[in-house]
Amino acid sequence: MRPSRRDPRIRALDHATRVLYARVRAAPKNRALCRAMEGEPLARPAVAADLRILLVPGILYRDFPETGADGAVVRDIAAQYGIPFDTVPADGTEGLESAADQIIARLLALPAESRVLLFSLSKGSAEVRHALSRQQAQRAFRRVHAWISVSGLPFGTPTAELVLRRPLARLWFSAWFWFRHWRLERVRELLTHRPGASFEIPPHLMFVQIAAFPLHSQLRDRRSRRFQRRLAAFGPNDGFAILAELAALPGCLYPLWGADHYLRGGPDLAPAITRLIQYLSGSFDAPDAEPCHGA
Repeated sequence: MRPSRRDPRIRALDHATRVLYARVRAAPKNRALCRAMEGEPLARPAVAADLRILLVPGILYRDFPETGADGAVVRDIAAQYGIPFDTVPADGTEGLESAADQIIARLLALPAESRVLLFSLSKGSAEVRHALSRQQAQRAFRRVHAWISVSGLPFGTPTAELVLRRPLARLWFSAWFWFRHWRLERVRELLTHRPGASFEIPPHLMFVQIAAFPLHSQLRDRRSRRFQRRLAAFGPNDGFAILAELAALPGCLYPLWGADHYLRGGPDLAPAITRLIQYLSGSFDAPDAEPCHGA
């Protein structure tokens, strides 16, 4: 049941979301990023010849591409401008360790002279965070110029456990995963909320986040509104991501007003992603001038 607009919890949550959104946009480290992503439409962006894009997709991206988990927006931009593009084929069912192995292997397989923009979507950000803790990370991530986390869940989400605590929901998901020959525990491990997990970014690496900042009334579907309401105790959220956790991370954060976790309902993301790619590519030769480095 959808709560009344007069529900004090929702009013408080919406107020906190507005305050955090304004604070994020006003932060000096985010201003250049906001200008770059909201600038005038570009003709053909000038990108470095050695630029490559590697994507870590969202959960079950093959089965549910309509959610945007397959990164079609980024893939289409790369194709349009002739940027080599590859996807790490981790859909969330192989487990956190296996996904981290795949990320490391894909990075090490790229030419050493490559300069990589590593995009991660939703759960993919947890997998990249875990890959950064691996022994081979220093060598593998030398090729990565910037990590762009889109609707990222680097620390998982409380939503997964809130859903699976319900007996009927747990039974349904268990049966569906059994039918597909998947292991629910691997997905549960991936999405477990770990707010205290280590988060270390190499000094050379730029870290950029794009996160949805929705008011309750702006969420497009009943499920997203229900999830956001359940996470109200954590403060501003999009139904999955805890926005204060993201805002506290190093690097830069671009807040997308009015969108849901799947970035529906906000402005068209394709022009902004195009400008972001140009912005990051243009920083190759002047990394010290940019504020988005993790260290």
